[in-house]
Amino acid sequence: MDGPLAIFEKEWCTNQKQTVDSQFYIEHVLPLILAYKEAYKTYTGRELILMEDNCTIHTSDATEAAEEALEIEKLWWPANSPDLNPIENVWQLLKYRIEKRFPKTDAEVRQYLREEWDRLTIEDYTKYILSMKERCKAVVDAGGGHTKW
Repeated sequence: MDGPLAIFEKEWCTNQKQTVDSQFYIEHVLPLILAYKEAYKTYTGRELILMEDNCTIHTSDATEAAEEALEIEKLWWPANSPDLNPIENVWQLLKYRIEKRFPKTDAEVRQYLREEWDRLTIEDYTKYILSMKERCKAVVDAGGGHTKW
């Protein structure tokens, strides 16, 4: 069950540096996560556990309070940990597929991204998820240091 692809244009951001801050995240991203959480529970009968990195917009007091109020359960992730989230591999796969199409404009990049997101299959996700045991073992073996993942 895929989640929605959300593309945020820089001019939508709320601060002058044109970056996504906690307030933007709470107002624009958390509603998408909440909707997906509800659909996921309906579809699978299980609770969603959100996996985020330790980016400040994910760990701010405001974001954590909003997630708690929305009853969004998060997977605990240690600070300065290797990024083992399989979504990173999905982003790399999307980048590869988009680059193969040689987009010439920003509009084409967005169009191809939407099209390639819709073409992702459960197998695309599964191959990365099934490698989690190997990934975690590699991190332990490396003492928390760099791995091939």
